[in-house]
Amino acid sequence: MVQLEKYGGVTFSHIADFEIWRLFMSQVIHVKQIHMLYNVTSLFIIGTYIERHLGSVRLLMLWLLSGISGTLISTLFVSPPWNLGTGGSQAIMGLAAAGVVLIYRRMDMSIGLKIATGFALLPAISLDIVFAHYPKPGHVFGFLVGIGVCLFFINGLSKEQIRNKGQVG
Repeated sequence: MVQLEKYGGVTFSHIADFEIWRLFMSQVIHVKQIHMLYNVTSLFIIGTYIERHLGSVRLLMLWLLSGISGTLISTLFVSPPWNLGTGGSQAIMGLAAAGVVLIYRRMDMSIGLKIATGFALLPAISLDIVFAHYPKPGHVFGFLVGIGVCLFFINGLSKEQIRNKGQVG
């Protein structure tokens, strides 16, 4: 994991040194390739549903805000040099949270969104509990940020935009 620092892994000290590029890069580099494949698959599946409601720009903002904040928070709970933030799981948790919001608000009750949300959420939480014995703080924080960002976007959309599934224009 520490080898990924040169490729964009992030800590708060990197941000203090104005290495802002790491905020994005830390989301796309992964320690394990199977983990990356799962995140990409989750992004594609649940992202398709979320984009229909929020639009592509809001989807990107949701992904970045939940991913960056969750990744940074996750670095606070690990001792150096292992406190390097990498991977996109926190962003996927934010998208899963948006799925939960859309379902809870009855904006999309489709079986597809329910399956996509479960696909994105359940394996991550299950693996956290099996290996760490609790949900990882970065995952929880990414999920909470995802709820907040999704609610902010939904409340900011006009009724016409919601009828048109979040398309801006």
